[in-house]
Amino acid sequence: MKILNFGSLNIDNVYNVEEFVRPGETVTAKSHTVFAGGKGLNQSIAAARAGAEVIHGGAIGPDGGFLASLLEEAGADAGHLLRLDIPTGHTVIEVDAGGQNRILVWGGANRGLTHAYLEDVFACGSDGVLLQNETSLTDSIIRRAHGLGFRVVFNPSPFPVNPDALPLDDVDMFIVNESEAALLANAAPGTAPATLLEHLHLRFPSADLVVTAGERGTIALLGGGTGMIGDPSGRTDMRQMLTKETIQHNIDCFKQQMSRFIDFSDGKALMVNNADWLMNLNYVELLREVGAHFSVNRMLTAECYKQRMERGLSFLEFNYMIMQSYDFYMLYQKYGCNMQFGGDDQWSNMLGGTELIRRKLGKDAYAMTITLLLNSEGKKMGKTQSGAVWLDPNKTSPFDFYQYWRNVDDADVIKCMRLLTFLPLEEIDEMAKWEGSELNKAKEILAYQLTELVHGEEEAKKAQEGARALFSGADTSHMPTTEISEEDFDEEGKIDLITLLVKTELVPSRSEGRRAIQQGGVSIDGEKLTDIYHTVEKDAFAGDGIVLKRGKKKFKKICVK
Repeated sequence: MKILNFGSLNIDNVYNVEEFVRPGETVTAKSHTVFAGGKGLNQSIAAARAGAEVIHGGAIGPDGGFLASLLEEAGADAGHLLRLDIPTGHTVIEVDAGGQNRILVWGGANRGLTHAYLEDVFACGSDGVLLQNETSLTDSIIRRAHGLGFRVVFNPSPFPVNPDALPLDDVDMFIVNESEAALLANAAPGTAPATLLEHLHLRFPSADLVVTAGERGTIALLGGGTGMIGDPSGRTDMRQMLTKETIQHNIDCFKQQMSRFIDFSDGKALMVNNADWLMNLNYVELLREVGAHFSVNRMLTAECYKQRMERGLSFLEFNYMIMQSYDFYMLYQKYGCNMQFGGDDQWSNMLGGTELIRRKLGKDAYAMTITLLLNSEGKKMGKTQSGAVWLDPNKTSPFDFYQYWRNVDDADVIKCMRLLTFLPLEEIDEMAKWEGSELNKAKEILAYQLTELVHGEEEAKKAQEGARALFSGADTSHMPTTEISEEDFDEEGKIDLITLLVKTELVPSRSEGRRAIQQGGVSIDGEKLTDIYHTVEKDAFAGDGIVLKRGKKKFKKICVK
């Protein structure tokens, strides 16, 4: 696909403040950072990275050369940029302690496009034109693109003072937030998105419409119903069937964990459970109303089924695709949900949902996959010899969570940075140039960022300080700690080394502890121990206790209650 993107190129000045500046007030910013910005720049980079052929139409000043370089690095064509003698557009962005922002935009070079320049860019040809309202000549771009037969996708931001002056009937797709949709539809603020869509369909009957709703547009779907069956995707054998009690426990945990990342308060994001509609289905009605729209031959071509055919695919699991497809169908009807996000192992299941919606309702729905997190060997990350890395601090402590990411392979650290953190891509690109010992610094940054995201700033600092203390001999107060009692010592006031390894869960069994000692992988306070009969006296635990270490990466501080 070839896209002409006429859009803004800005230099973003971001100021972090405790509270937004009020009229007449002067405040001190906590930090100031300069980033590459502009809706146009971000859209071109995203489209290019997604595989589209992108030509960027826009203008920069003498200070904007690095923006052109970023476009080229992402795979977009920046060779048609208009270079002017006026400064590049810029923004002043306030970000408060809660993460909300206020943005002031100065157009600069973005407002310097000319008709002659437009003709030069249009001569490149296109399958479609993407534009916002941050450059000059928006009306001319729409008219010319429509006249050439190009599909026009328009995000009217910032919203024009006089929208009727624009040839909006020539637009093929509008992408708007709720406020912009209300202005475009002449509706009152706070009008429900579904109502806004109805108004806009009447106003622009031939246009496609996308109304974004921020957090309110997010629906987290819990699998209380599909959990009774189990997904065959990525499995070589049948999953263990879970009890209703276990499924409910898992759902309760998921709710708590997701609330750290998505705001479900005050009617913002929704959290729904597919058990609400799946558990009450009549089997015969399901076969007639839903099963009739699925082809067995087509289902068996799905990767999630093909890989199981040789080992055996139960009829129970065969129904999973139909159930997940039905989920999408119900979400569309109940909540107006028309796009589903999921891991790329769910592609077949998600397409089943879009097809069911099309067949049953005659409506279009969409699916977008997110790449699974794989290491350099193609294996799922978060899976270790000792089990999974959990978000639940009761199953994987914040310290162990930190250590997992601190010890990822060198080949995986930058990829994890890009996929899992909110660090600026420019900053990550610089880290990608690091080598040798510098990569350890990058791993520390990765581990801290993810631990802070999942467990909060306080736990992230404790985990980082505990990890550093292990190698520096500094304060051990933040190390993961196991307490033993007086009863754990024998009559002579001693405890054997293997028992300590088991109690600290550094080994799963006494036999594994014995092997670890014999292989020279166990130490106390830096002293390697190879005697499987070694004992530790109670006095050794006085003060801050001892640090027991297995291998290079696993350790615990041990204290007596």
